[in-house]
Amino acid sequence: MSTTLGFGIPFQPLEILQSCILPGILEKDFFLNGSWNINKLKEALLENTVLEQVLQICFYEHQPDCILWKPAKNGLFNFYSAWETIREEKQLSTLKALFWHPIIPKKMSFLSWRLHQHWLPVDSILQSRNLSLASKCVCCNHVESLQHVFFSNTVAANIWSSFAEDFGFSSDPITNIHQAFKYWSLCCPTKGHVRQLIPVLILWVLWEARNKAIHEQRVYSFISIRTRIENLLYYLGKAELLSYKQWKGDLMVAQRLHISVHRAAKKPPTLLKWLKPPSGKLKVNIDGAFKVGLAGLGGLIRNEDGHCIAAFGRSTAAASPLHAELLAAAHILDWCQASGFKNLIVETDCATMRKMVLNRQGHWSLFSLMMKVSHLLQATMSTLSLVKREQNRGADWLAKEALAQNSAFIWSPPLPNKLLRGILQLEAAGLPYIRG
Repeated sequence: MSTTLGFGIPFQPLEILQSCILPGILEKDFFLNGSWNINKLKEALLENTVLEQVLQICFYEHQPDCILWKPAKNGLFNFYSAWETIREEKQLSTLKALFWHPIIPKKMSFLSWRLHQHWLPVDSILQSRNLSLASKCVCCNHVESLQHVFFSNTVAANIWSSFAEDFGFSSDPITNIHQAFKYWSLCCPTKGHVRQLIPVLILWVLWEARNKAIHEQRVYSFISIRTRIENLLYYLGKAELLSYKQWKGDLMVAQRLHISVHRAAKKPPTLLKWLKPPSGKLKVNIDGAFKVGLAGLGGLIRNEDGHCIAAFGRSTAAASPLHAELLAAAHILDWCQASGFKNLIVETDCATMRKMVLNRQGHWSLFSLMMKVSHLLQATMSTLSLVKREQNRGADWLAKEALAQNSAFIWSPPLPNKLLRGILQLEAAGLPYIRG
């Protein structure tokens, strides 16, 4: 029997969960009239728990076969996931991670990386490759080396120390790239802070000034380099690429440099309320709560007046929050179909689950359950809509209650819980929730 039947909690190949006592048979041998042949399964599977997991897998005769790419979250092949599967991943370098900043051109970050690799054509590097040439720094008579160009010549050393003073910290004279990024990263309040940006800008402008002095006979001076760095910071601020968060703790520095700091305006409070379904329709709210290995499933069915017809809660095993959301949808829709309810408006606050079901694309481990939800929506002629968490408060409460009690229940009016009754009465009256 093929190991592809493996679907359970946790998701594993069937051969790991249970050894087959009928080797050499195929999956098709376990089908009878378009569904599982339970007697045949009982012959092959010893444990009832494994049998129950296999029976959860739904098959649809008229649905074409679908090839799933296991490494991708959506089940579709892509080169990124293929590369991640076969590549040899080395340990991440903390230093190299500091070279990259989302708001600056990549050419600046690449310069820092090339400096770290000693891949810049200064005189000492060219001489080490057997190129005979005289060498002289653009600002003094010293031999031009990476350490001298970026750190130890008088202008470069003063640039590093002047910006350190601006940001209120002192350090020993910087002599290499490791030291530079170490000092500036240690005093970063948050990731992506402007202090992480400063060494990248300094290195870029020092290299730019060196090249212009050699090839364009420009003046190589402290004032011109300092002004160029300040201008780069100014234009980043003017373009609103440097936010208030990135200047946190250094707003006085921004003011001295006349750099505008963009502070995101607080969003005004939003009023959100549960909406009654149109006349003649029912609305179903679903939600799933999750903690390691266990899920709580919650669901509500209400009519056009906002009155509750049924409230559901159930605890069950689950592998992830997304698995819990899909289980909640499948459980409630199963009950609705068995009860003869159709033309339902189903609401969830899980955008990922809704996208999976509507697009019929998802991770291999959830694919069968996702397809079950999709077919149940079709069978009940229902729609699946996305709402905010506040508009799904009743189902959220039921899911958490089922998880806390580790039990299953179906309630019909009058509901036994006062808190749930209060939530539903306020929602039926149109009282909004406030999202700050």
